[in-house]
Amino acid sequence: MGLSNKEVFWGYSVIGACIMSDEYLGFLLEENYEQAKYNKGGGVKVRFCTYDLMKNKGKRWGMKEFETGWASPIMAHSKQDEFIVVDRIAKVFYNGLGKNKQYEKPLNSYKAGLFGLKNIHGTIYGATSARITYKRIGPDNWIKDERLKNIPGGDQTSQKGFRDIDGFSENDIYAVGGDRDVWHLDEQGWSPVDISRQPFYCTCVVCAEDGYVYIGGRFGAIARGRGDEWETYYPEELTHDIESIASYRGRIFVGTQKQTCVLGENLIPESYDFEGQLPLMAGHYIYTAYDRLLIANNFNQVAFFDGEKWLNINGCEDMTADEASLFMNQNLEWLEKATDDLEELTEIIQKGKK
Repeated sequence: MGLSNKEVFWGYSVIGACIMSDEYLGFLLEENYEQAKYNKGGGVKVRFCTYDLMKNKGKRWGMKEFETGWASPIMAHSKQDEFIVVDRIAKVFYNGLGKNKQYEKPLNSYKAGLFGLKNIHGTIYGATSARITYKRIGPDNWIKDERLKNIPGGDQTSQKGFRDIDGFSENDIYAVGGDRDVWHLDEQGWSPVDISRQPFYCTCVVCAEDGYVYIGGRFGAIARGRGDEWETYYPEELTHDIESIASYRGRIFVGTQKQTCVLGENLIPESYDFEGQLPLMAGHYIYTAYDRLLIANNFNQVAFFDGEKWLNINGCEDMTADEASLFMNQNLEWLEKATDDLEELTEIIQKGKK
């Protein structure tokens, strides 16, 4: 007998999701605050999970659990039916089907891990807060690009560091982060991109099917453009950060800790109705691949769209508003502590490099 949804999710929260193929989905789960506080020595446990869309109910889940030691891992699909996990202290793990799973060498000796990880036309790219980017050539083989590490962020900002990366091709890549710390890579190398004269703290980026680059920001800000031509949207009142952004079948999906939206022509987010098939849900993690769409959040709501029908994989119809609020508050408390710890770790790493 396989694992049930309850056995997979109980005491844990989704912190990452990807589409491995038209048959398999991948998920990262992290112990929630109430359970992790009892661990000896501190830290949280994590789970790497796979979900088989083709198997009968009760036999769909596969799971590998790790003891404490991972720091905010992120994931992206690699080749068909596999994914790569990298965390903020440079751990790397390859997850294929069956027993085809193993650690790979850490990214570098400084333990400068990744904040953004993306499959760009079949190749994995990563971005760090130190403005270093990576390109994965194969197992234990990453090309590190440090050309931007010591370059000032530009006249308009003193805050730098990448949070995400995406591209139209290997010679047309955008890396974003900090306050307007946006850079474009082409055959001539990296060049800065001026997206706005107002503060814009970048959180995520997608190179969309319509030929534009869309950047999500803190407090609900959105930017759209390419090259030297950009337009921005700032909400009249500060709202939740844009935590994920994706392009799917001509629409731009953006997610926050409260809702999933689709961008209108004027860049104003409009609440997405899930084609009338599911209740509204938060969109912490929005992922597209293989002409499919996957949306998940920290409340363990997971939904999958094949282009016609939404599938409720977990929790999309059985969580009340009060339950969601309690769950969110517990995880925000833990997230704030983890963020403080990571900032301290980053400062230590940067001092060690000097």
